[in-house]
Amino acid sequence: MKRSVLTAILLIVAAAGFAVGRLTGVAPALNINAAKRVFPMLPVPSRQDLEKAPVNAASVQPEPDKDIVLEIPTETAVLGGSFEVAGRARMSDQGVTVIVRDAEGEKLFEAVAALDAKESGQFGRFSQVVDLPQHKLGKGSVEVMSGAPGDSGRQDLVRREVLFAEPDMVAAKVYFRMTGFDSQESCDTVLPVVRMVSSKTAIYRAVIDELVRGLNETERAAGYATSLPANVTLKSIAADANGVVTADFTGSLERGVAGACRVAAIRAQITSTLKQFPEVRDVIISVNGHTEDVLQP
Repeated sequence: MKRSVLTAILLIVAAAGFAVGRLTGVAPALNINAAKRVFPMLPVPSRQDLEKAPVNAASVQPEPDKDIVLEIPTETAVLGGSFEVAGRARMSDQGVTVIVRDAEGEKLFEAVAALDAKESGQFGRFSQVVDLPQHKLGKGSVEVMSGAPGDSGRQDLVRREVLFAEPDMVAAKVYFRMTGFDSQESCDTVLPVVRMVSSKTAIYRAVIDELVRGLNETERAAGYATSLPANVTLKSIAADANGVVTADFTGSLERGVAGACRVAAIRAQITSTLKQFPEVRDVIISVNGHTEDVLQP
């Protein structure tokens, strides 16, 4: 009798707890082991299933009128002695040819890239490793086209302008002005040229060293000029925690400099060259450690 009464009391308490839980929105704790039995986790999909999974077609489908899509290298990419040329192409009996040229158009490399398309007319991926242990530094190009080497019927040419550099080199901008000044307002108008500098050195010093080194013949022929005096020497350069870079030069920076326009051009060349880096918030130009009355007209 006592046992039946105790059982009844327990049932009443359980029912009351369930009702209170529904009214208050507080659910009893979930039994994890029971939940796993009732709602088992799905198995991890296999690699084959992942490869078959639907994707955003707009992001992977080439343009309908293009038979070749070159993904890498990108335009003006900096390439070392070994790099990859890859993309997508429509399968054909001709294959996909990769050609690398220097700035004068001389052929440095040519090969037929492997294409993984299964049927003619379908798009597949291609990839070709280019190894240039010895090559000219500077501008060049990468070309991809349908057709085998020596095939006169090549078509669908895709071309990228690139820069060849040593493996530890990076592209940086150095700012110069154009020849002459159109007006007083154009004194501080400067434009960049691309120089290759070593990534193993302090980048701020590297770009200022390129600036004081001056122009090459190609840049002069293109109409660039510099307002910096000859034989300028950078003594030191450093940045503080607030992103202010102080560039300290020898007295040669001011030697023979006269006129507000030239002073503005010198400041613009130095400041713009350093402010290409987003972490540089301001630039202070000093001469022999002094910042007052520096570069006065």
